[in-house]
Amino acid sequence: MSLLRFAFDATVLPVALLVIASHFGDRAWLFDMTTFFRPHIAALALALVVLGLLARSLPRLVGAVLLFGAAFYPLFVPVAPMAATAAQANFRVMSANLMGGENNDTEAFRKLVVAEAPDIVVAQEVVPAWRPTLSSLEGYPYTAGPEFTDGESTVMVASRYPIRAAQLFWQAHLEGGPAPGAIPLRIHVARPAPQKPLIVFAIHPPTPRAYRDWKSRNAYLEQVVVQAVREGPDAEVIVVGDWNTPYWSPFFARTVDGAGLRTTEGAWPSPTRVFQEFGAPDMLGTPIDHVVVAPSIGVKALRVGGHFGSDHLPLIADLELP
Repeated sequence: MSLLRFAFDATVLPVALLVIASHFGDRAWLFDMTTFFRPHIAALALALVVLGLLARSLPRLVGAVLLFGAAFYPLFVPVAPMAATAAQANFRVMSANLMGGENNDTEAFRKLVVAEAPDIVVAQEVVPAWRPTLSSLEGYPYTAGPEFTDGESTVMVASRYPIRAAQLFWQAHLEGGPAPGAIPLRIHVARPAPQKPLIVFAIHPPTPRAYRDWKSRNAYLEQVVVQAVREGPDAEVIVVGDWNTPYWSPFFARTVDGAGLRTTEGAWPSPTRVFQEFGAPDMLGTPIDHVVVAPSIGVKALRVGGHFGSDHLPLIADLELP
């Protein structure tokens, strides 16, 4: 019994610090990093409750239950306004981080596109070797993406519909400019007889593993807000990509709210970044790929697709456009 109580006392403070830090992600870089692992932290809090029960100590059990509540409650609360539920869908979007520098399975990606049949594909981490694959997808005659980049990879869009304009946006002086893979696109998709222009932002902010890149990612998301607001009410806006920002990060909610958009995800979305390099099951991943839409766009379904050689799973959204 004393050993169980010692184990509880030795672990309660680290778990408590993680739980508290995850509620203050907007205050500091390391605090925001904990939001990537909010379910994992909640699982630690649950283990602490079990340890408190086994230790047969009421004060310890009460403390563990309080931590458990603080850790689990945010998982069941939407962090941002949700898109309206649609009865039917007329437009499918797929986001896929190719992990192009290490993933060479172009055939698996082609099969994924055929199986899902999206209207538009937004790919991230597109290295030069992957460009021919994106440019030759059957049924997607229109593509957009920068011809070259100073980074290691970029975003690229393949569309069933004509793309009238493709424009990069990024104020390069912000935090030293975009990190590798962080060049965004703004495209105008020319659907048949639309009521409003359809504007798609294909994004891939820097991964915030270092403090400087965290600042750069946040500045990048601020530019997304600026661009989305600039479109005004006369456009239907969709923002798609690997945000390198978990659903529970305050910076995700801040971007959605600031841009006047809606998230297609409900509380506790499925993981999209999976840790296959460690042999971990998909359920231990984290949701950092997102599709957010204008308030006038409804969502029929949102789901995560299967593996195609990347460390990300594809995200597929079935939308109802006016």
